[in-house]
Amino acid sequence: MSPAQQRNRSIRQIKTRLFDDFVDSELSERTHYKRWLHSSLRIGVMVVRDFVQNLVKLRAMALAFKTLLSLAPLLAVVFSLLKAFGVHNHMEPALAEAGLNVTICGRREAALTEVSKENDCIFGLTADVTNEAEMADIYQKAEAARGPFDIVVANAGMAGSAPAHKTSLADWQRTLDVNLTGAFLTVKPALAGMLARKRGRIVLVASTAGLKGYAYVAPYVAAKHGVVGIMKSLANELAQKSIRVNTVHPTGVNTPLLAGLGGMEELIGLDPSTGGIFVNSLPIEFVEPRDISNAVLFLASDEAQYVTGLEMTVDAGCTNR
Repeated sequence: MSPAQQRNRSIRQIKTRLFDDFVDSELSERTHYKRWLHSSLRIGVMVVRDFVQNLVKLRAMALAFKTLLSLAPLLAVVFSLLKAFGVHNHMEPALAEAGLNVTICGRREAALTEVSKENDCIFGLTADVTNEAEMADIYQKAEAARGPFDIVVANAGMAGSAPAHKTSLADWQRTLDVNLTGAFLTVKPALAGMLARKRGRIVLVASTAGLKGYAYVAPYVAAKHGVVGIMKSLANELAQKSIRVNTVHPTGVNTPLLAGLGGMEELIGLDPSTGGIFVNSLPIEFVEPRDISNAVLFLASDEAQYVTGLEMTVDAGCTNR
């Protein structure tokens, strides 16, 4: 039974009881009045409560519609490197649904084609975010086809786990190349145009690892802390040109990327005291990709027109522990 049906049923029951009271001649006039007043107040409270609930729903719908309108005239670029990351499978469609032309890049053409099929506003170009020449090239191609970019979302990522003393220099460097240098090379080609137009929104998808010191993932933690540094520096450097820069920090996201952290349970088992830092405050193990997309949409919209330099957590309270 819907809330509206429950409300109507309750009102009918109150009216029936009120009618029965009035036909009961043994009740005094004062008792009739008191019961009528009480019943009227109960009905009034239910009607007002229903009205407020509907008002809240309408306001939420209006804000969502306003956000879509604020994004509609813009172009966006979203860069994702590894299909295993998973969040991009939701982020690009979410931006495209908001009326944006979205250019995505990655190394795997098949993965790009799969995501592009979901919306006619999504366009895929192959490139490696660790390669400066390739990144500059796809910007040129995308701008020639669809115009300049107003939004950049740096969303490439990879992760692995190992004790620090067993981490090879190659693994260290690869993790920093993708997560840190890749983020910078994603943003850099867009800056000249944004500065000239005096407008831009940059969102770097980081991690709670950019705010905490997780054990056994030292390269990843270093890289994501570095992403926060890039954001803070650019937020100050670009503010006078009305270019906003922010980071989004998810806790564990329900995507295949977590498979790249295989073995973490065994490592934590060696020292259980390191495990508590991974736990969320809210009673959930993961957040969903759509939760991250919603945060990016907000930061890219006019609803966040005065938000810059922000470390936005979507972490179920993980960083508050």
